[in-house]
Amino acid sequence: MATAPPAVAGMLEDMALRLSGRNPLEIRRIWQDLYDQSFWAKGGGAISFAAISAIELALWDIKGKAAGLPVHDLLGGAMRGDVKLYANGWNHEHDDVVNWAKAAARPLADGYRALKAYPFAYELPDGTFRHVSARMLDDGRFRQAIERVKALRQEVGPDIELMLDLSGGLCDDQLLRFLDVCRDLDITWIEEPLDPFNLNGLSRVAARSGIPIALGERVYGRGGFRNVLDTGAVSIVMPDIANCGGMLEAVQIAGMADTYNVRVSPHNCASSLCTAASLSLCVAIPNAMNLEVYPYFAELEHLRPGA
Repeated sequence: MATAPPAVAGMLEDMALRLSGRNPLEIRRIWQDLYDQSFWAKGGGAISFAAISAIELALWDIKGKAAGLPVHDLLGGAMRGDVKLYANGWNHEHDDVVNWAKAAARPLADGYRALKAYPFAYELPDGTFRHVSARMLDDGRFRQAIERVKALRQEVGPDIELMLDLSGGLCDDQLLRFLDVCRDLDITWIEEPLDPFNLNGLSRVAARSGIPIALGERVYGRGGFRNVLDTGAVSIVMPDIANCGGMLEAVQIAGMADTYNVRVSPHNCASSLCTAASLSLCVAIPNAMNLEVYPYFAELEHLRPGA
């Protein structure tokens, strides 16, 4: 994670050479030129698409200010006046079962009725937040993950939505056992149950678990999301407006998802600027489900999870 911002900054410097003298209101032409002429952007990739997204979002900001209108008005007007939020990042400092679950008291007290958590993740002694390595958990960590989700449902009661992010961590022998436990816990979605490259396995997991699958934070552009939707296994797509190609690309992804009967929950673990842009997206599209926020993000600067 630490190398990503300098890499994107370098990519932005390269792309800026093609922006001099361009009309900033011609957003689609500029986007298409950046995509076609950057070479490595085709096929996806976090660095190229983060740079394209940053430029595209800045152009929408320019256009909105020039017109004196919010971006959602330029995209056809607001579909809704309220956007449902869910809280993430509320229990990363806990590496047990009891305190991990009881930490939900804080976001619930702050008014959140939907929470996301990482049952497989853990902390190293230096406080570094870690996802699964080598596609498996040892027996102790695996049992802990199962007890965590049981304890969390008991802690929050039946009326709070729970989403579990698995970060593509486990092979099937542990994954399927874990999903069997989740079946009776009324989980809103399982996020990234498989590695992002393993699209063929999603239908198998969906059929086995019966729990809606959400994914998309590591998918880039309409082409990447078309491949995801064509699996028929995904119920919620999660484009990151700062990585998927920007505002208009996210709107087009949402439109494509709608034809597959799929809703959109934007991935959002970045800045307040990205939160504002993601909020505009949720207002503009018909099939927005909810929006991810980190209400205690400022307290977690040393963690920076890939949510």
